[in-house]
Amino acid sequence: MRAGHRLATITSVVVALNLVLATATMAQVTPDDVVAGLDAGVYIQAGAESVDVDRLATVRAAAATEDIDLHVIVLADSVDAVSFAQTLNDRIPGTILVFTPDEYGASSSDLGQGRMDDALDDASDELAGDDIVAGASAFVAAATPTSRPWALLIAAGLLLLVVVAVVGRRVERRASAGRRAAALAGRWAELQQRADAMSDPVLELSTRVEIDGRPEIADRYRAAASRYGELTDELARSPEASRVDGLDQSLAEVERELAALRSEATTS
Repeated sequence: MRAGHRLATITSVVVALNLVLATATMAQVTPDDVVAGLDAGVYIQAGAESVDVDRLATVRAAAATEDIDLHVIVLADSVDAVSFAQTLNDRIPGTILVFTPDEYGASSSDLGQGRMDDALDDASDELAGDDIVAGASAFVAAATPTSRPWALLIAAGLLLLVVVAVVGRRVERRASAGRRAAALAGRWAELQQRADAMSDPVLELSTRVEIDGRPEIADRYRAAASRYGELTDELARSPEASRVDGLDQSLAEVERELAALRSEATTS
């Protein structure tokens, strides 16, 4: 949980002191880093907590309808969030919300000081919570005139994004299942064609085995022919993905045995 905001009435001396302390630590992010890395009004420092940028875009769009140019900064470093927001606001017009692991802060050239402070107070629970998007949404709703139900509109927009995502995943799953079924049908048809091609050789080999007359050759032929019959029965059933590799291997074994018998059985 983040600590509550501190009002943006800090003196310029304190602001300058905080900037000196921040720049003294090379590992900490600087306002210049944020200005250079802003992407569609959002900056998320490497290592900061994860934020749903699509939901955040919906919140920013709702803010824009109220002439609030919202910028959301999410930092992994523990800095003075209010001072950081004020410094950024000197370079970036609009409303700046800064979230750190420990606190949040804001500065705005869109809103009057009283309106911003009231919005921070009204949205303090959400801003201090774990869901940054919910905090930003609550702040925009609190900063919006009550005659317009923007909180409901923002919630509806976020819900729409969720619905679209769920439907999209279902459509993709169905398409993927269709592709798997088509691939299985293709493999099954190939196995059936191989089995059909073995039919005539199996019959022709019976004559060679009979002429050869050796019991061991006859026994091997009967075993191969019996296995061939079992495989053709299995392939006449509905395709099963779990059976494809086993049938492929069994057909190959019968093919090899038939080839060996043709080579070993004499015809005179």
